Amino acid sequence: MNEQQRIEQMQKALGQEIANRIVEVELKSVYGKGLIYSRNANAFIFAKMLGVKTFNRDQVHGMRDLGYIVGHVAMEVVI
Repeated sequence: MNEQQRIEQMQKALGQEIANRIVEVELKSVYGKGLIYSRNANAFIFAKMLGVKTFNRDQVHGMRDLGYIVGHVAMEVVI
């Protein structure tokens, strides 16, 4: 394996590692209360571990403290 192939392999591994650390959530307002819902596998795993269906801000900050990237998925509005 030459140097260029090793670099490409390392970049691919790094990209996969970053993808594995993404937690996608969606913010919804239910009866005037802001709720944070899971939207990908990592988020559902965290919810299961925490024994919750929705997250609070402290839980989201805890995920970030653990090195996860928490991203908000925009709601699709159909008119």
